[in-house]
Amino acid sequence: MCKKVATMAFAGVIALVACEGVTETSLNQEAPVPSFSAGPVVQSVTGSGHFVYVKDFNYIRIFTDVGQRLADGTVRGQWERNMSHGVVTCMTIIGNQAWLGGYATSGPFSTPPNNEVAWRVTDNGQGANAPP
Repeated sequence: MCKKVATMAFAGVIALVACEGVTETSLNQEAPVPSFSAGPVVQSVTGSGHFVYVKDFNYIRIFTDVGQRLADGTVRGQWERNMSHGVVTCMTIIGNQAWLGGYATSGPFSTPPNNEVAWRVTDNGQGANAPP
């Protein structure tokens, strides 16, 4: 299970993620390389953007997220937040929302080692007709 060690606010929303079957990996290891033995991607979450973080004197925060669930249930991916980088180890998608969890591999969230993070994203579409 992913432990709630640290949570990250994403677009003003904080969420906790519970995951089954998380495997221990080395901090020096990047996200898994695609493997044909794991099967095709059956679910995915991708996104990027920025928002203004008022607490840091209107500092612009930049983020990217990539998460994939393979046919065998394996989850892989990566995330970045300004100076932090990590891997995605679990995710759940319900409707237009996804909960992702993982751990930091570099940056301020990487201490202590394997410091876990979790966040939620919402897909409201894009373009002039998308809801705010």
